[in-house]
Amino acid sequence: MNEEISKILAEAINAPSGDNSQPWKFEVNKDQIYLYNIPERDVSMYNYKQRGSLVAHGALLENISIVASKLGYKTKIDLFPKKNDTNCTALITLEKSDSVKEDSLSEFIKDRSTNRRLYRREPLEARQRSEILITAEEIEGVDIVFVDDDERKDHLGEIISLNEKLILENKYIHDLLFSTLIWTEEEERKKKMGMYAKTLELKPPQMAVFKLLKNWIFARLMTKLGFPKILQKESSNLYSSCAAIGAILINNDSKENFIATGRLLEKIWLKAVKMNLSLQPITAIAFLNQKVEDGDMKNLSSFHAELIKKAYRDMERIFGSEGKIISMVFRVGDGGKPNFYSSKLSPEIVFND
Repeated sequence: MNEEISKILAEAINAPSGDNSQPWKFEVNKDQIYLYNIPERDVSMYNYKQRGSLVAHGALLENISIVASKLGYKTKIDLFPKKNDTNCTALITLEKSDSVKEDSLSEFIKDRSTNRRLYRREPLEARQRSEILITAEEIEGVDIVFVDDDERKDHLGEIISLNEKLILENKYIHDLLFSTLIWTEEEERKKKMGMYAKTLELKPPQMAVFKLLKNWIFARLMTKLGFPKILQKESSNLYSSCAAIGAILINNDSKENFIATGRLLEKIWLKAVKMNLSLQPITAIAFLNQKVEDGDMKNLSSFHAELIKKAYRDMERIFGSEGKIISMVFRVGDGGKPNFYSSKLSPEIVFND
């Protein structure tokens, strides 16, 4: 049993997480797996109230269910089973059953990765669009909305790219980003955690400038020269270069709903891979707005807070999501194969006899 659980978790951890932080560990009691969050793995401002990590845990739980089916296991998932331990996000119980069939998405887990390249702007085929939208019916508490016309995609690209402006104007966000970056392949293979700079898919001249921007004094100089506007424009073009920009919507900010967001995101992502499509989460503004709306202004100026609130309201209007919370934004389309990939740590598992 322990050997099979090890196989399941070793494959299931190929789930997305903020800056590849992989904020999870496991405790196994026979046929039960306790999943724990590791808060210190992701202390980013974007991970407000650990909601980004909850999304990551949701994606991981979806993977566990899918991979377990390959070995003939049903999975029962109980969320937040320990009232005295808020870091225990789920209890997964495995049950062997002859009636279990392998999930058709299982073979695509190993190929799932963030693709930050330019995508083709051609709309999704009707079959592809339908296959993704119907996914919301498979996960309770979440919904999906798509924007696929060029005018609204371009507007969303402008809104989402505000984050690049903030990186060069807010020292806290700037320092946090560059502290997570891994620059060389040797370092990436050794750490197997953090944001691998090469996955940004920058061209050599862009990468050279990006490395210089690590120095805050240089970043401030470039800001005075108007570089944030140039960077924001380039990022806007990148984000809008896709078949569609999607949003996952939830009714309230419960922890369960952010986990449901992660499960839905992963299911969409695996379906996209199955259809030879690429996907990139672009959720910084939506995450920052949660912090601003709660009145948490730590490490944010009032000017930047107002920019974030306005950007989010514009995003709501374009998605038609007023009355709901945008818990995830992503772009999808034909981006080809990424040139670089991030590695994963081996799962941290404690087996109790």
